Amino acid sequence: MGWNIEVVGARVGEPGTPLPACEAEIAATPAVAAVVTSERGVSSGSYEACDSGDWRTLGVLTVVVGVWALVSPQGFSEVVNFPPDRNFVHDVGAFQLGIGVTLLLALIWVDAFIVALAGYAVGGIAHTVSHVIDHDIGGSPIQTVAIGVLTAMALVALVARWQHLQWVVGAVAASRRGTWPRSTGRRRSC
Repeated sequence: MGWNIEVVGARVGEPGTPLPACEAEIAATPAVAAVVTSERGVSSGSYEACDSGDWRTLGVLTVVVGVWALVSPQGFSEVVNFPPDRNFVHDVGAFQLGIGVTLLLALIWVDAFIVALAGYAVGGIAHTVSHVIDHDIGGSPIQTVAIGVLTAMALVALVARWQHLQWVVGAVAASRRGTWPRSTGRRRSC
């Protein structure tokens, strides 16, 4: 059986491609909405069936670890038995923060590219700030500038992608008719 999934007008699956078990549960829910069509017609389900509670827990814990490493590098180092290198622990915190935010955004935003860009930008901003704060103990000015430029590039790409999606990143109501509902003229975002 072939499936075709459309989310915010973007083709996710190709006809003839088996639908993964989790995506078979996609529905018109506040979490994620899509139109799923097959030879049998339109159906819907939910990403909630994909153990999103585990994703939320993992995302929140990763953000907490990241913030902890950024705010208290000495305490973090002692608990996890890292060498007491403030610059290194700040870098770890920035990366954990970006990964955690990416996991959490993946629960509410339907576009993978914008999720990845947003997570990268959050981690990049934290990484840039930590290099500015730690300029006297680690890294060079050129590294700080390079990290800042790459983060700015991610932010520009994020805004461009978001604009391409007509400022919609969250759920869009599904249609059981197999066609997209007419626009109300309002743009939604999470």
